[in-house]
Amino acid sequence: MYTEKAREELIEALTKAAGAAFLSLKETTKEHFYFYTFIFDEGLHPYISAWSYEALEKSILEQQLSDEERSWWKWDSADSPYAAYGYDEFFGEASELLDKRAAALPDSDLYGTEWTLRMAAMEEAMKRLDHAGLFGAGKEREQVVINVEQAPPDGDGSEYNRALRLNPPSALLSEYLETCERASAQTSGGPPMEILYAHALLCAAGLAPEEAYTSCLHAQFLARPDDHLLLSLECTPDPYDAARSLQSYFTCHPLDRSRFGQALMAVLRPACAADPDLQHFTDHLYILWNCLPAQISQEQPFWALSYAGEPLSWGDEAQARQLCHTMLRHYDPT
Repeated sequence: MYTEKAREELIEALTKAAGAAFLSLKETTKEHFYFYTFIFDEGLHPYISAWSYEALEKSILEQQLSDEERSWWKWDSADSPYAAYGYDEFFGEASELLDKRAAALPDSDLYGTEWTLRMAAMEEAMKRLDHAGLFGAGKEREQVVINVEQAPPDGDGSEYNRALRLNPPSALLSEYLETCERASAQTSGGPPMEILYAHALLCAAGLAPEEAYTSCLHAQFLARPDDHLLLSLECTPDPYDAARSLQSYFTCHPLDRSRFGQALMAVLRPACAADPDLQHFTDHLYILWNCLPAQISQEQPFWALSYAGEPLSWGDEAQARQLCHTMLRHYDPT
């Protein structure tokens, strides 16, 4: 059930189904799509949704939405007229495979290990469709956001991190991430503090724009305006000082290492791909490592931040890239 062969079979079935549905939607409507998402809910069978600018404008007029409502409606996959498009036509084979897998599992596994595996397989399916060019390339790709969503939303920052992993940096992605942060604030009291801490460190080390940190901070503060730490951070313009304040916070509160590490790597992956100078990138990784709390700095994947660039000193760029790859993919499903 959990062999590499079974995992690949699942990924291939989901890639085939979602790809056929998205392609049919594009060719049938001839509209200009900006958002494609693969959705998983408690029914345990995934389906697609998407928004085009034409469908959005029509929906806004029909629903008579205010400006504030439009900002989140634009990304609300459940309200898209294309939610579950092509399910009956294209997902038959994938559904049979999923049912077969479910029949062999107890509920404890079905809503535990199997749930996690299916979400990971859906993410890999979207990644493969993206690499195949289904969502465009170059500048065209930057005008599109893709993601894998859970319904109801997970509220733990996973949706935010998946979007970072699946998309190149763009203004449209930033807009979508802000919507994820607002939704997280409404459902769970704001993005987890680990994500805020990760953004502050990345910004302080010169590996992420300040806007990513401030956007996350504002979402936290709007959810908890009486929080003295968040109020103090709102008045702290220097990301390095903010990171030190958050480090002090985590000396008194448990740090979820996995959540924190995934938030770091989700931002570092596109940063690495966008930086043509590996020496420059690894120099900043070392700065980031020096900012980490001592209790995690000797653990992987954090320790690798300190030495990923060392092979460059003797001219071995291939080894340095391999070290970076291993570090950046530390949390990938196996």
